Amino acid sequence: MNISELEKIHELLNRIFPLDAILVCTSCDNSDFRRKPNPGMLFEAAKRFKINLEDSFFLGDSEKDIIAGKRAGVKTILLQTDYNTNIHGIADYNINTLSEVINILMIHKVNKIKKRRS
Repeated sequence: MNISELEKIHELLNRIFPLDAILVCTSCDNSDFRRKPNPGMLFEAAKRFKINLEDSFFLGDSEKDIIAGKRAGVKTILLQTDYNTNIHGIADYNINTLSEVINILMIHKVNKIKKRRS
């Protein structure tokens, strides 16, 4: 994908879901700390937006996504698809539809509230 196509996707995403930021690494150098499976972009977002990584989730559909999330110390969610069957089950949470993310987040929130009360 070229930069122009990427920008079109970002424009569409921002029209549908107004986002605070979209972080992208276009480097082809696997040693680049921002390139997945390295966690650099997650650390960058955490610093920029004051995100508590231990209390965060990272959703992805590739092994690189899940490894980056684990390296950053976040809970990982794998969207299991027909094209990634070889990695099904590797994340903290493994889902088949995006709507399942809401259940995971709600359970996490309820457990956090219960923990505070005890």
